[in-house]
Amino acid sequence: KGHYAQIHAADPRSDLAVLMIDTAEVTPITRGDGEAVKKGQFVLALGNPYAVGRDGSSSVSWGIVSNLTRRPDPQRHAGEETPQKAETLQDLGHLIQVDTRLNLGVSGGALINLKGELIGLTTALAALSGYEKSVGFAIPMDKSTLRIIETLKEGKEVEYGFLGVMLNPNPIQQELLGGRVRLTGPVSGVQVLSVVRNSPAEQGGMETGDTVTEVNGVQVVNRADLMREIGKLAPEERALVKVNRPGQSESLPLTIIVGKWPVMD
Repeated sequence: KGHYAQIHAADPRSDLAVLMIDTAEVTPITRGDGEAVKKGQFVLALGNPYAVGRDGSSSVSWGIVSNLTRRPDPQRHAGEETPQKAETLQDLGHLIQVDTRLNLGVSGGALINLKGELIGLTTALAALSGYEKSVGFAIPMDKSTLRIIETLKEGKEVEYGFLGVMLNPNPIQQELLGGRVRLTGPVSGVQVLSVVRNSPAEQGGMETGDTVTEVNGVQVVNRADLMREIGKLAPEERALVKVNRPGQSESLPLTIIVGKWPVMD
């Protein structure tokens, strides 16, 4: 059946919206554990490619999860650390990459596991010129996505975490820091060029010259990784951050209570 829908709330930074339809004749899909998605697992994508499903029956395609924390357009980001457009969570690498066939019209459909549980929302293709097959992406139904959806259901503004640092846009290796940091093996991370006064970062003990290597157990390789992991948190949540500090032989654990990401006006 077709229904008119009303936009209840939307959030451009996450590319998510909540719609309302005036009916009780629906059965909600079972939600799976989006945090448990692994590379190589089989998935099914439901959608309506080319709007051919006039009978209301979804088309189904299958494939595997190719990778996690991917960006939507590899070609645009090739050789770049900073996205060219306004940064969303997706630009910062928040997507599941799937090899499932996603034709036009499949965006917004359900990505489900073999138990029929919702683990993602299909969102985009990564069509590269000269390549016959496109890569597909889906927004994971993880903790941060569920927080955004619940906030939108309440009709409230979605808030994102804020750290308060200026970062080196180029990835670094610890062995390039003049030999002041001595750790076992090469360790990548993102270097802090300056810390904003009275910011959550300063209050949490972060200093200029620190190199952030981990946030809440997730490895930080570059600027986008750090912005994504901090942005996924709500204001007043704790971020457990590991940093390498010049002159220190071991990583330092910091507990930072994040603030709110600044918005226009």
